[in-house]
Parts: sequence; C-alpha cells; structure tokens
Amino acid sequence: MKAKHIIWDWNGTLIEDTWLSREIANAMLAERGLPEFTCDADYRETFCFPVVEYYYRRGYTFEDESFDEVSDDYVLRYEANWPRCRLRPGTIAALQTARKAGLRQSVLSATRLGRLTPQLQYFGVWRYMERVLGLTDDLAGSKAHLAVQYFAEAGLKPEDVVFIGDTDHDFAVAQRVGSQCILLADGHQDEKVLKKCGAPVFETPLQAVEYILS
Repeated sequence: MKAKHIIWDWNGTLIEDTWLSREIANAMLAERGLPEFTCDADYRETFCFPVVEYYYRRGYTFEDESFDEVSDDYVLRYEANWPRCRLRPGTIAALQTARKAGLRQSVLSATRLGRLTPQLQYFGVWRYMERVLGLTDDLAGSKAHLAVQYFAEAGLKPEDVVFIGDTDHDFAVAQRVGSQCILLADGHQDEKVLKKCGAPVFETPLQAVEYILS
C-alpha cells in the first residue's frame, strides 16, 4: 500500500472510548426504561451510521424528545468524562513511526471541532497532525463533505491518501474521495461489519502504519 498522507479517525480509532460510550448509553437507556447493553460487543453490534439509526435500533422513538435533545444529552455526559479515557495501545508509536517515514497526518472526525481540538491536545496527538477536521454540530453526522472539501483545498490526490478508522462509515468516506482505507477492530463497530467492507482490518494503529510502510 503506497501512501503519502494518513487521515485518521478519532473516536474508537486513536482514543479508546468504546467503553465510555457504552457506559453513557446505558445510563441514558436506563433513564428511559430501555434495555441496556450487556457488554462492549453488544454495543458494537448495534452501533452504526447515521447515528440516529443506532438510537432507533436501541428503542428510541423520538416521540417525546428530539434527536437533537438526545444528542445533546450524550455529548454533555461525554464531555464530562472523556479525560478518563486512554489512547489505544501503540497510538503514539504509530504516529511517531508515520512521521519518521515522512507521512503527513490529519484527523477527520464526526466530533464537533471545538470539542475535538482540546481532546487531541490533552492526549498529545495534536502535534502530529497537519490538519484537524471536525463537524460544526454535535449530531455526529456524515463527515464525507469535510473530506471532499479538504481534498479540494489541499490538492490531495486520492491515490496518495489512506483513511484509517473503526467503522464502515470511515470506509464509505474513503470510497467517496477514491482513497484506500484500513479499519481497526475493537472500536465502535463489530469486526464482522468491518470485514464486509473488504478493507484490511487490524487491531492497533501501529499495525496499520506498519502495513502501509511494508
């Protein structure tokens, strides 16, 4: 796999926050009298994009509250707790290895940019990134338009870029701009879903970088 630029996803890819998302989800489900997730695997089998579909899968009807209100509830709880998370094992080594090899690196996330930047700075990831791209709202919608805009602004060639993420949405974004993609298991989506995309699947960010350089 030849590449000059890696575009990383954040949640579930570089930061290990699946457990926190499940913890918050269960608290919200319990308050609404809905069945809770029994384990991380249960959560991964349900999570999907668009995120509103994930909520429908878990029993939300949005009859008494809007999707915006539910999203705001989740985000406020996540904001209060994300410092409890850690980076995925080998993340800094992966970023350092990519930099030493001369690969440019960026982050593309469905997180609101104003919330994303402090997280990258806190975990020491910011310094490795040429560009950080995030949404303008907290609805965790598609980030494909950000990729298209970035490619146009930076003059990126699809064949020079590899996307690394943990969901089939990351694969879809890569497909939208015509680039390659690597997926990481044990993030926010079940490995069986990832393998259906046909992209290489690894367990750690470092394994993904080593694959690119091999």
